[in-house]
Amino acid sequence: MSGHVKDYEKHIACLESLWDENIENETLTFAPILNMISQLYEVNYIRLACNTEGEFRYNLDLISKQKEYDILYFAFHGDAGTLYLHDGTALTLDTIASAMGRKFKGWIVHFGSCGTMNLGEQELAAFAKKTGAAMLVGYTDTVDWAESAALDLLFLTYVQSYVDMNAFWAEFEERYRSLIEAIGFAVYVA
Repeated sequence: MSGHVKDYEKHIACLESLWDENIENETLTFAPILNMISQLYEVNYIRLACNTEGEFRYNLDLISKQKEYDILYFAFHGDAGTLYLHDGTALTLDTIASAMGRKFKGWIVHFGSCGTMNLGEQELAAFAKKTGAAMLVGYTDTVDWAESAALDLLFLTYVQSYVDMNAFWAEFEERYRSLIEAIGFAVYVA
């Protein structure tokens, strides 16, 4: 069942790093978007902080045990093929794939980070093959926080109605083409 996920209801597991040095009020976080999706669609979510590679690996392992989840959302700073943790550690797609193993087979992996999806199809295919991910999504360029949050909200709610990711993407891309193109949103369906 290539390009398919197991359920219509897709719970979301989010790993998020601090976005800046403001730790007092944690002003920038993906949590309000997750909360809104949870309220609108009765979707459960987990949001765990990862500011070091040890935390990243530990929390990724915790999430992998949640069998009712289907979406893994990475909320980090990024660059082509890379996520950056708050402590400055760069995690390449190879490092991430090794940490994930095949424990996320059939999941949607969303890179909510600037530029991480700015790769060739061969590199994305290798990541999907190594991890068993059904779909990879994210951004190919630097994105505005508000625009990416808006598109992520649309994506994470709209995808709830599909198990066939090819059918989902065809419909979603047609509906939101101008926003997708404007902010460099990219998809790879395995």
